Amino acid sequence: KDFSARNIKISKEGISFWIEDRKVYIPIPSLAVVENALCSFRILQALGLDWKELSESLENFHPVEGRFRVVEVGAFTIIDDTYNANPPSMRMAIKSLSLFDGFKIAVLGDMLELGENSEAYHREIGQLCCKLGINLCFFYGKEMKYAYEECKKKGGNCMFFERAEDLIKALLNLDKEKSFILFKGSRGMRMEKFIEALMDNLSQGIGG
Repeated sequence: KDFSARNIKISKEGISFWIEDRKVYIPIPSLAVVENALCSFRILQALGLDWKELSESLENFHPVEGRFRVVEVGAFTIIDDTYNANPPSMRMAIKSLSLFDGFKIAVLGDMLELGENSEAYHREIGQLCCKLGINLCFFYGKEMKYAYEECKKKGGNCMFFERAEDLIKALLNLDKEKSFILFKGSRGMRMEKFIEALMDNLSQGIGG
């Protein structure tokens, strides 16, 4: 409680927040990096080191592909968080998306290898999408059908897809208006293929 982030502000360029008397900026628009930074700063503090020096270096940190990397194509801001997914990281990604100012779209694939609790975890994700006001949700995969059912039941604007080609078709038919689109799912779902299809289509449109 004595070491927490205050006044958190997010944009497509990154996220800023205050700790004690220091403003910290990280060029990744994700709440997860705030959590990671707090843990790192606290460890440095416990070791008697100056955590504020690390906070300055974070201003030059850039994510690798698939880790909340932001790509702008036309009117769309694509958030590539496709490297992997589990319940905590999925929740954090959706919460981060909800803070953006604009039309928010979540394209979510199955969280794999969750065992007997898989259905409950996926239903929770559907409820969260609706609760946080995600404007449009595309759920992809056998397990994400549970998320779709919950989101639909709560009145959310959502669609469910079993086949990759159907999801790609829906993405290509999106209105070309300013939107933030989050892509996330377990590694085995290969969610990056949807980003590639969308970017190829948008790039051709821009070039034409």
